[in-house]
Amino acid sequence: MSGVTHIQITVRRHLTDVLASPMWNPTMGTFASLGCMTCGYLIRKRMPQGKSVVDAKCFECGATYKLSDAGKGKARFEPHQVEVKCANPECKTSIFAWGSEIENGRGWKCKVCGGKNDIKLMIQHHPATAFEATNPAGGAHDPD
Repeated sequence: MSGVTHIQITVRRHLTDVLASPMWNPTMGTFASLGCMTCGYLIRKRMPQGKSVVDAKCFECGATYKLSDAGKGKARFEPHQVEVKCANPECKTSIFAWGSEIENGRGWKCKVCGGKNDIKLMIQHHPATAFEATNPAGGAHDPD
């Protein structure tokens, strides 16, 4: 093999090995995984380059999380939960519901007062004052 250098032989062997590989179109990146805190389903999420926080969702139950870079090749999953107070004015109890659970028609039974709390989408009407009734387009505000 005159005229063929050691480097060319090495590159040729390397390319032959690469092209013989059964792995095609690999997805490279930093991935994080967690067993869902609600249903246990394995959540895998890719951490895009340059992003420090991304949203993650369980495909089984819909629970949502914030995934953040915790440094040193580690990731942190934080559940996306919302504090919701019992609608009974005499009860001071709160629950922490998953963001995906806050939707019209859902609800829960309060463990303290026993009342049922329903989440409703609603429009509430407030009658117009005499000033507002004469200015229905808005504009000027009542000086009181």
